[in-house]
Amino acid sequence: MEEEKVRVQKQSDDRFKYTTEVHREVNDEGHELSYKQTRRVIKSNFHQDSAPLRSQITEENMNKRVSWINEHTQWRKPKWKRVVWTDEKIFELHPQKGKLYTQLLEGETSEDFPLVKMHQGKKVMIWGAISGQGKIFLDVITETLDAYAYCCFLYQRGLPAKKAICQKSYIFMQDNAPAHRSKLAQLFLEISGIEVLKWPPQSPDLNQIEEVWLWMEMKIKNKAFKNIEELTDYIFETREKTPNDTILRFVEKLSDKMNYILKQKERIS
Repeated sequence: MEEEKVRVQKQSDDRFKYTTEVHREVNDEGHELSYKQTRRVIKSNFHQDSAPLRSQITEENMNKRVSWINEHTQWRKPKWKRVVWTDEKIFELHPQKGKLYTQLLEGETSEDFPLVKMHQGKKVMIWGAISGQGKIFLDVITETLDAYAYCCFLYQRGLPAKKAICQKSYIFMQDNAPAHRSKLAQLFLEISGIEVLKWPPQSPDLNQIEEVWLWMEMKIKNKAFKNIEELTDYIFETREKTPNDTILRFVEKLSDKMNYILKQKERIS
C-alpha cells in the first residue's frame, strides 16, 4: 500500500522522529491514514532501542585510526606503561537522564544511528591523568579552555602531576581538542621536552581514561547534589576510592579495542 510505504520512508529518513510527526507530515502531503494506522505501520516495520551517544566516524578518519593502530600494535607492555593518558571531562549537576529511542528496521542495531549528547546546565570541568602504573590524578579547570589557559594549566599543575604519577620518562597522550592541537600547546610541550603520543582523529574510545570517566559516571549517576561544590567533592572522593587494579584493567583493555577495530574494518572492506 502506497500510504504505508510513504510512512516507512519518512521514519527511515529520521529514526528519531516521533510517530505523531510522521503522521502529520505524510497527511500534509495528501496521504490519508488515521494516526492509529500510522502507528500500526511504524510498529510493524520498526523496533525501538535506546540511541548510543557518539559521533559518526568518517571513512578518512577510520583509515587514520586503522593506520595508527597498525603503527602501535608492535609496542610492548613496558612502553605502553610509560603512557600517561589525559583528558578533560564535564560533569553536570543535573544531567539529562531520559533516553532517546531510535526506530530500527529488521537487522539493524542502535549502533547504526548514534546520537551526539549536548551538555546543559551547571557543570564542572575535570582534567584527569592515569598511567600504566594504575595511578590517577584529577584537577578542576575553572577557566575557558583555550590554548593559553591549557598551557598555563599544564605548566602550573598538569606537568607536575604527571611527574608524581609517572616519575620516569613518560609519553604524554592528549586528544585532538582545539586547545591541545594549537600551535602554542605544541610549542610549549616541545620546549618542555615532553614526548607526545600522536593521536588519531575521532578516537575517544582508544583513550583509556574514558574508562575512568565512565566508572565515575556510574558511581555518580544516582546521587543528588545541592551544588557544584558537593558534586566536585564527590568526584574526588570517588577518585580516592578507585582501586589501582581497576585502573590497570582499564589500561589493559586497549589491545582488545584495537583488535576489535581492525576486525570491524576487515568486515566492511
